[in-house]
Parts: sequence; structure tokens; C-alpha cells
Amino acid sequence: MAQKPLIVIADEDEESFYRALPLWEERVEFHPLSRPFSFLHLPDPDLMLIDCGDNTAKGLDLLTQSKRERTDVPVILIAEPAEGGGDETAVAAYRLGARHFLEKPVGLFRLKETVEELLRIKRSSRERREPTAAGYGAAHQNPDMQPDIPPSLLRAIQLMEKKLAEPLNIDMLADAAGMSRYHFCRVFKKSIGVTPMTLVSRLRIERAKELLRRGKPVSLICMEVGYNDLSHFIRQFKRSVKCTPGAYRARTAGYGYRAGTSDRTLHT
Repeated sequence: MAQKPLIVIADEDEESFYRALPLWEERVEFHPLSRPFSFLHLPDPDLMLIDCGDNTAKGLDLLTQSKRERTDVPVILIAEPAEGGGDETAVAAYRLGARHFLEKPVGLFRLKETVEELLRIKRSSRERREPTAAGYGAAHQNPDMQPDIPPSLLRAIQLMEKKLAEPLNIDMLADAAGMSRYHFCRVFKKSIGVTPMTLVSRLRIERAKELLRRGKPVSLICMEVGYNDLSHFIRQFKRSVKCTPGAYRARTAGYGYRAGTSDRTLHT
């Protein structure tokens, strides 16, 4: 049986974050929030994740549509904190049938755990109905599939997360993984799909986006996410997000972290 995908619907600016989500064994399909689509025409998914950012009305509309057209598929809704720190969006999401609601900013590893738990529940119920097919899929569809990130690579990724503001290099990451430089680079690329320093860059840009949403000055953010050269930081940000840090801050300032948010795994 073919593995069913995880569908992510989010703003195009968030694609790099979801591409860095450590669910390397899953089929993750990204769909821009801005483009119209029908849930009926999507591949048959095991889980849907809707990140509506500050556009709560659109997120709730999509949730309603998803539960009408795909009643059997669990949905995670992710949104910016409600004005004034209330829980109106969370209450509305659960009433409309969301399986889980998360407030931004969301950490990579917290989101990974939430997704994996919902997938485990979804797939275990299916396996009880289709034990032969499920067993064949696990054993034969992808014999190289790893059930989790290898602990050695997880240590390296956790070091990236903790030391984003500091200089990071391959030797430091390989040491955290307990591997030689060459072996670490080869195993990391094979397991994760990108090079170690590519993932570092993605994590730094996501941290920068969060700080920009808080309205912090670009020059300070540059140092806080590990860039020593402001012009290099601006080029990297623009390459990833398709706009300058200043433009991103102007568009999103005020939608960052507020007291009471429950998830800061990545963004501490």
C-alpha cells in the first residue's frame, strides 16, 4: 500500500520552515495558502495541517471546508495568537472539528511530536482494519525508511537549534553526532535530504522571521541568528523569503510572540 501524504497548507513564506520539519520518513506535500483549491482534489492524506498565520477567518473557513469534504482526515490548525491573548480561535477550531490547535510560534520538534502522535493514532486504526496491507507496506514499500531520526543526527540538529546565534561549522556538528566530518556529511544528506549547513540556514531564517514579527531591528536580529555581516544576512533572507527583512517586518510586525504562547521549543 502506498504511503499516504501529510498535506501542509500555509503561506509561501513558511515553506522553508515546513521543509525543515524533521519528518524525513513522511511524504509532505506543500500547498500555498493563497491559491484556491478543493480538498476533494487533493491526494488521499493521512493528516492535514493548516497554518493560517494571522488570517484566522481563512483558516477557520478552510477547516470547515476540510471537515465537510474529508471528514475522516484529522486536521491541525496553526494560527497567530488572538488579539489580547484570548482563546477564541482555539475554541472555534475545536468546535469545527480540528484534532489539534497550536499557537504560533511553533517549534520544529514540538510540531514533529504532535504530527507523529496523530499519524500513529490514524495509522494504528487503519492497521487494525487492514493488517496484511499495513504489514506489507511497512516491510516492503521502503526498506530504507527509518522510523525516527537517528540519535546521532538528532544530537547535531539539537545543537543547531541551541547555538543558532553562535558560529556553527561542520566539525562542531560532526563532533556532536560522534562521526567523522566526511561520514557525518554523507549520512546527514542521505537521511535528511539537505546538507547540514543548509538546514542551519533554514533554521536561522525561521528564527529571524519570528524576531521580525516582534518588531526587532534588523541589525540586532542579524547578530541574534548568527550572521556577522548585515548585507549577507539580507541577501540570504531575501533569497529564502523573497523580500527583504525590513519589508517582512513591516508586513508582519505585531504578530510575533506574546506572553502566554504555549510553544517555544524552537524559538527560545
